[in-house]
Amino acid sequence: MREYMLKRFFFTLLCITAGIMSGVMLLNYTLDFYSVFRPDMNRINSNSTLYQYANMNYINIKKYRENHERFDSLLMGSSRVGNINVSQLKDGTYYNLWYLRSIPAKHLRDLKFFLAKEYEIRNVVIGLDNFAYRQNDTMYNNLIVNEYQCRYYPYTVFERIRFFFYYLIMPPDSHLIMTFLSKTGRGFNIYVQPNGVQRGVFLDEAIEAHPKEHEESAVFKSAFRQYNDFRLDETISELQEIKFICDAHNIKLRVFVNPIFMTSYLSDTPEEFDHYMEFKKRLAGITPFYDFSGISSITTRAYYFYDNSHSRAMVGDMILAKMFNSNPDTCPDDFGVYVTAENVDAHIKKQKEEYLQYKEEQ
Repeated sequence: MREYMLKRFFFTLLCITAGIMSGVMLLNYTLDFYSVFRPDMNRINSNSTLYQYANMNYINIKKYRENHERFDSLLMGSSRVGNINVSQLKDGTYYNLWYLRSIPAKHLRDLKFFLAKEYEIRNVVIGLDNFAYRQNDTMYNNLIVNEYQCRYYPYTVFERIRFFFYYLIMPPDSHLIMTFLSKTGRGFNIYVQPNGVQRGVFLDEAIEAHPKEHEESAVFKSAFRQYNDFRLDETISELQEIKFICDAHNIKLRVFVNPIFMTSYLSDTPEEFDHYMEFKKRLAGITPFYDFSGISSITTRAYYFYDNSHSRAMVGDMILAKMFNSNPDTCPDDFGVYVTAENVDAHIKKQKEEYLQYKEEQ
């Protein structure tokens, strides 16, 4: 009798557990909070709540893989390059392969996979960030995004099984559920075009309607500082391998360093800033690059930024104008320096002097 009761208890417990797990999995699949089960951009673009939480790391690579035959060139980078309008480039048909927290290690992994699949790639443009060597791929949790929004695209069968199972068994979050059911997301009013370019027309309209209020926003008095690692040697090694692969496959590689608003740029301690300059010096030994970071008439004006980390689409146009010499009059002379192994020492010396000067004035 006792043995029977124990078996019945464990069977009942198993059924309850299975029922709860099934309910959780059904809820996560049906609401699809991060748009990994139904990564339809028409659906996501039409709903600001969906866009707010969508895992663009997964979605953007999936979109490129499904349409890679339409493109022969790539812009790779973090969300800071997301609004760069690559359709204006004439030397290839570009896809903007941006995603959150993108770092050289991920560019390398993606590039290797695409070439192994024999995708045609003629040009690669990489936008590097000041956090490129200061974070690893476990950099998830902060006030804006979480690990579910940042999980990277799964390339192998095992990775895919683990990836989707992870989202199916995600613990229920009452706030997230109510946000989706009531559609009370922050309403970014951003959408992604077929070539991967992220557009925020309504954001730009709001800035133009109230430029003074925008420039006085509290966000520009703070700094973007979300680093969790120091891997300078590893990052340089990854960039060297990217350069080697591009040369071996006759791919034209162009590199630039993204601009950030001056409060974020100046938030580095002197030691951190020296590491940043070392990164640029070693990068110049691998490939010439355009440096749009630092103090300039663009990075000192909040008008040119959505927040203290992301520049506006018009700045992306300036970056392309200078890099491709397409419309140089649209880009200020002090915004963007072409850095080589020959001039890198003078360049970082100037940036260090400007950094110290502005730090003293703060």
